[in-house]
Formats: sequence, C-alpha cells, structure tokens
Amino acid sequence: MRERALKAVALAADDAVRVDGGPGLFHVLSQGQGHDEVYDVDLNASTCTCNDWEHRAPEVNGRRLCKHIMAALFVRKLGANARKPTIRTAVMHHDRP
Repeated sequence: MRERALKAVALAADDAVRVDGGPGLFHVLSQGQGHDEVYDVDLNASTCTCNDWEHRAPEVNGRRLCKHIMAALFVRKLGANARKPTIRTAVMHHDRP
C-alpha cells in the first residue's frame, strides 16, 4: 500500500492527472516510459481501467485503491488550481544510542 501511495503522489506532482469533464472523472497518465497509456478513473464508481485495479489493488473501506485512483483522490482533495505538491527526496536517518 505504501508503494502505491508514493507512486500516486508522484503522479499528482508530475501533473499526470487530468479532470475528465465530469465530477469524479479523471484521466491519469501511466508512469511507464513515454507516458503513452492513459487510464480512466471514475471516483464516483470507484473504478480504474488499469490491470492493477482489476487484479491486485487492495480494498480499503469498500474501494479498491490502485495508484491511479489514489492520485485522482489527491488531485480532487487539493483542487485543480492548487500548487503542485513538493516531493521530499531526502531520507532522514535517526541514530539510535
């Protein structure tokens, strides 16, 4: 689940999520080379056209959560005119005595 969430944030930060005309409808670009695939996400029906949603995505509160659905949820929550999120790439290490 953590891996999917991190990829979803990256999709939102990369401006790969586009509103598709209706409330809750989004197009999400793939993260693969060339970004040539586009997945259709319907947040109202909680569906995505990707294989992960169809076969492997975990269900949370009655909704299957692939990275594309999570990315669309982030964008909807932030709003279309929100500033793109900043992704922190540095890893913090805690020294333990």
